[in-house]
Amino acid sequence: MILACIASLILSLSPSEACRRAGELFAEDRYAETVDVLAEAVPQIRKSGDDDALAEALSLLSSAYFRLGAFNLALAAQRECYELDLAGGDAGNISSSLNNLAATCMVMKDYAQAEELILDAIHYEEPLGPSAALAVRYGMACDILVKEGKLPEAISYAERALAMDQDAGRSYQAAVRRSQLAAAFLESGRLEEAWNCLEEAAPVFEGAHNLHSLSVCRQQQGSISVRRGDFQQAARYLREALALSRQTGNKLLQKNISQDLADVLKDTDPRVAMGYMADVAALTDSIYREETARQISELNLQYGLAGKEQQIVLQRRQLRSHAFLFALLLLLVVLMAVVIVVQSRLSTARQKNNLMLRKASELKDKLLALNGGVTAEPERAGEVSSLVQELAHIGEAPDVQLTNRELEIASLCCQGLISKEIADRLDISQRTVETHKGNIFRKLGINTTLELVHLMGSRNGH
Repeated sequence: MILACIASLILSLSPSEACRRAGELFAEDRYAETVDVLAEAVPQIRKSGDDDALAEALSLLSSAYFRLGAFNLALAAQRECYELDLAGGDAGNISSSLNNLAATCMVMKDYAQAEELILDAIHYEEPLGPSAALAVRYGMACDILVKEGKLPEAISYAERALAMDQDAGRSYQAAVRRSQLAAAFLESGRLEEAWNCLEEAAPVFEGAHNLHSLSVCRQQQGSISVRRGDFQQAARYLREALALSRQTGNKLLQKNISQDLADVLKDTDPRVAMGYMADVAALTDSIYREETARQISELNLQYGLAGKEQQIVLQRRQLRSHAFLFALLLLLVVLMAVVIVVQSRLSTARQKNNLMLRKASELKDKLLALNGGVTAEPERAGEVSSLVQELAHIGEAPDVQLTNRELEIASLCCQGLISKEIADRLDISQRTVETHKGNIFRKLGINTTLELVHLMGSRNGH
């Protein structure tokens, strides 16, 4: 039973504490542990009815799933978060959830769904006015529309995002918008405009030591150089891009850059080009293996969480069962105690009753024996009168000897005063009053103050 109580305490840890701990784990890049903590906290928060806390927990859970590559689970958690935000009615929260859903769909290459979601996010965000969040929505729209080949729309969103960040003095964010705009210009064949954007963005990324964004910029510059026919410059930019991507560990980017280098060098340096093609093959195989492992990991994670959730449900059922049995056992113990006390009092009452009956019978026998001689022996009339009086008082409390203090306390009890009030009136401690009351009850053969009041009243009546 003690173990059950301990388990109950463990399972009922504060959801807010669990979310705080999950946030700390996420900040330390411990995503699997973040998922474990939130997987237990979310059901409790859901039961509490605190939708704001639940939305926050689900958003963090979705982010952890996303970092683990469990995109389907991330999408499911973020969808529930979106439904909560939609019910809450806060346009900013709704826009944020839609943006996160769009990003997940884009990674999963569901570009049509991603476009629909990001346009909905913009619909909610625009009435709130120009802001960094709106610029992010526009930038996301540009990335998605480029993937779909909707280049004029992509350029329009990127230009609006860039203008917004420039007006607000957000230089780093403006560099990100220039990179996004350059991608749209490059796909549109507007090479000079793409080059100018990259020339302005690259130094900002270099200064911020953002190797991934800088690597993408160099790759884009290499692509522009190829289209211009300057293969030597293209190879220089692509080699720099490859070195940067290797530092970031982004294998997909490495593969794409290696493929570009192989295409650039296949005519001028076939041997080196073959080396890059070998790298492409090795990276493709590695990416395929990692993708397969990621999918298996996602399935394992999904089934593992389902198993944990089932285990928690079973534990809670066991705890409820244990609590019910404990309550039932406690009730039985109380009932047994009541039965024992009642039986004891009934037994005592029967003994007293039997004793009084025997005494009454003895007195009646004596009276019968004396009755015949009352007229003949007047001197024995007093004895008869005494026996009659004694018979009339059978069943009354015995004439016990109480001390003056006990009589005083008994009198105050009969006036309705409680122990503390008696102690204050007599200037003694409450413990002393309780001791005197115990002695009074013992001498009179009673158990309660109510019995004392009744007994004192009957005695005073005689």
